[in-house]
Amino acid sequence: VPTVAEVEAQKKLAALAAPTVVAPEPKVEIAAQAVRDEAKANEKLANLLGKPK
Repeated sequence: VPTVAEVEAQKKLAALAAPTVVAPEPKVEIAAQAVRDEAKANEKLANLLGKPK
């Protein structure tokens, strides 16, 4: 049985993998954008902390 974190990670991966050429529902696109923004923020934080990506 997957953990909640694993399920959330799968949802995020699915959102990132979803094609953006086909216009998805606004909620889906907003969620996907939030995931991308979060990934960018996490990357910036990792860079600030000097950790490898």
